[in-house]
Amino acid sequence: MEDKIIKRRPPRDHFNTKLKCLRLQRNLTQKQVSDDTGINLRVLQHYEQGSHPIDNANIKVLLSLCKALDCQLIDILEDPEICHMLQEISVP
Repeated sequence: MEDKIIKRRPPRDHFNTKLKCLRLQRNLTQKQVSDDTGINLRVLQHYEQGSHPIDNANIKVLLSLCKALDCQLIDILEDPEICHMLQEISVP
């Protein structure tokens, strides 16, 4: 019988997304944010782990998170190019 090699992702303990950091700063649980936004808890966990890029989320999800966390889009998005674009269009 042939042994299967299972590839696992390296632990991401050292990596925190902006979303996770902001949620923790606000002293909110994932469940609270999930309930407040209507975003499935598992989906939220994927965004926080970076396994689903938050930058690819639809605008309704992004705005729901911004409302629940009392923040702006640039505060949760990870892609530097998108953040730069947001800064360019922001009204001073």
